[in-house]
Amino acid sequence: MQLVLLIFTTDLVNIGFWIMGRLSRCWDKKSCNSNSRYTRQLSQEDYENVNTGPDTEMEVKYANILVVTYVTMLYGSGIPILYLIAACFFFATFWVDKWMILYHYRKPANFDETLALKTLSWFKFALVLHFIGGILMYSN
Repeated sequence: MQLVLLIFTTDLVNIGFWIMGRLSRCWDKKSCNSNSRYTRQLSQEDYENVNTGPDTEMEVKYANILVVTYVTMLYGSGIPILYLIAACFFFATFWVDKWMILYHYRKPANFDETLALKTLSWFKFALVLHFIGGILMYSN
């Protein structure tokens, strides 16, 4: 249970930040009305800070994906439930990140394929770790 909670902590924190953002917008407009003209903010910069979400931290998201992949590949031969937990993590992360990018985060900067290709190149080492972990688990 603790492992599952540890893996899904990032998604739960993202949803918590979304809820806090919605509550701060409700507080700003008093009684959560949809009138966009009314605000408690005095400057345009303060208004934009309240009504737009944070920047997307893509490097943190890719780091979480790599950590789950490496742990699953290293220990998955001995603990097969890790494959199911990793699949649930990737499923939940995909949908939470998709929803957060569409409805919460600011418009992301123009990313090119460099980060994705670099991350993809690290998967070769995960495969090697899977072989090493499998040999160690099955030979013992």
